Amino acid sequence: MTTSFSSTQKTWASDGGWSSLRAELLRSRGPLQRAAVWASMLGFAVLIAILTANAFLATESSLGGGSDFALGWRAGGHYLAHEPLYSVERDGGRPYKYPPWTTVLYVPLALLSLDAAGLIWRLLTVISLVYSSAWTARRAGWPTTAAVAVAFWGFWNLNLIAGQPNVVWMAMCLWAFDRLEKKPFPAFAILLTALTGKWFQAVALVAVPRERFKLKPLLAVGALFLLVSIPVLWNPTGLSGLLASYRAAATGGAGGLGGSAYGLPILFMDALGLSRDDSGPRVLFFLPSALLAWMALRGLQRRQVSLEECFAAALGLSAAIHPMAYSYTFVFCLPLAACAISRALESGDRVRQGLALFGLLGIAGLNEKTSGALGIFVEAHQIKAIGTFALACSYLKGAPLGRASEGTC
Repeated sequence: MTTSFSSTQKTWASDGGWSSLRAELLRSRGPLQRAAVWASMLGFAVLIAILTANAFLATESSLGGGSDFALGWRAGGHYLAHEPLYSVERDGGRPYKYPPWTTVLYVPLALLSLDAAGLIWRLLTVISLVYSSAWTARRAGWPTTAAVAVAFWGFWNLNLIAGQPNVVWMAMCLWAFDRLEKKPFPAFAILLTALTGKWFQAVALVAVPRERFKLKPLLAVGALFLLVSIPVLWNPTGLSGLLASYRAAATGGAGGLGGSAYGLPILFMDALGLSRDDSGPRVLFFLPSALLAWMALRGLQRRQVSLEECFAAALGLSAAIHPMAYSYTFVFCLPLAACAISRALESGDRVRQGLALFGLLGIAGLNEKTSGALGIFVEAHQIKAIGTFALACSYLKGAPLGRASEGTC
């Protein structure tokens, strides 16, 4: 018997997912099953404790001021001083690479010292992880969410130490999605800021229902982005110089585009023997990758899957098809992985469970540290992107077809 996705989601949404934890314990018939539930929750608590400790221990000074957060902090300072935001000549191989409006996230922190600002950012990363896990637990239940979050341990720590904004942006997306209907202006501003930070992930907007797109809030957000960008436009070289310097910063810097990316476009490039350092083919093969993601999302939209879980799938797939998806980008797969595994376990379908397990192993379980040479081989062949699509396919295998009801996509 297939569980109704929308009704299950509504049950969990009422109390942050804690009812699912009680239900898991009540359904657990043996001590081993109960131990597994408590082990996942204990593992999550230990994970948060370790990350919090690392937030205090990993100072910007100890990192030599070379984290990605330090780049944003300096960009915030340039913004306040009305200096050029993008300059490969000034910043060398480590320029700021994100769109102008994303700088506002760093402007308040630029008023503090680098060490103090870095600590606040790392703590915000941990808080964002907890919020994203709670959001996911309302759909997938705490035991499954906690277990997947622990499996993603390496991703969280890498984002924390490197000062990457991915975890914060994921939390912003999830918070905003829930408020698009009641608070469209702030929700759209936050959602678009997070999704356009790496441009290509804006494809996740296709999972936002059309009725939630309202013209006036969108126009207002567009005007806000232009207003925020005004200090950046005070560039001695004008708008053309700004665009040229932004392009140079976004595609250049240390290591160029980097060869160790894990997005689906790289799989196409490798199959054709193209160099990973060429930006043109990366963008070109983003298009068929995006088409595959769109087909998967359309399949979900034809099934009785909740709006929230469709958006979770879109976030995960947007990371998998990004032309420059590095390992820390796959934190966006947390909601998709937990929901897909939870639904597969509910269904009792062995094929769905196999797809979901393969997806989780592909994203977080197979790498150099856990599997040695095998991990190196499968990562080089884009197992993380393939695993993300496997999670989406586990939905397509079992979600019932039919006319979408209220609360489904």
